[in-house]
Amino acid sequence: MELKSYGVVVSNTALRRGKAVVLVNQIEAETLFNKNLATLVKELRGELSLREFADIIGSNHVSVRLWESGKGEPRMRTLSKIASLKGWTLDELMLYLEGELLPKVPRIPQLLAEVRSLPSEAVAQVAAAAVEILATRSSAFQTTKNSVDSKSVLSA
Repeated sequence: MELKSYGVVVSNTALRRGKAVVLVNQIEAETLFNKNLATLVKELRGELSLREFADIIGSNHVSVRLWESGKGEPRMRTLSKIASLKGWTLDELMLYLEGELLPKVPRIPQLLAEVRSLPSEAVAQVAAAAVEILATRSSAFQTTKNSVDSKSVLSA
């Protein structure tokens, strides 16, 4: 007897050893990862061309097309850039791609109260991190906005 699932044939011997369950679970996890990646890349790309989006994340349009079709996976460096565009950490992105729940973000008043209770040196570090995050997001947004603006000028 053979088990045919996801295009994989597993022999009766492998079934008896429990390897089929592990194999199917691994395939399901990879399928979920690729599906979630495809959804996210499409969302982040929006109206941008494959090439424009690829330039923003430092990749190529062929790879972006593969990810959007649920095939292939980006390198960690590229995943980090994708996470940044979404406003997530790499860990948060990986949780999302694996189908896990994202950790709850503290409410703004609680976060502000915590920052206000920090020593001045720590507040300066938080402020520097906030400026860095805003600059990164702003430059990614500006690149996206300029690209979309130039498209609408060309199509007019």
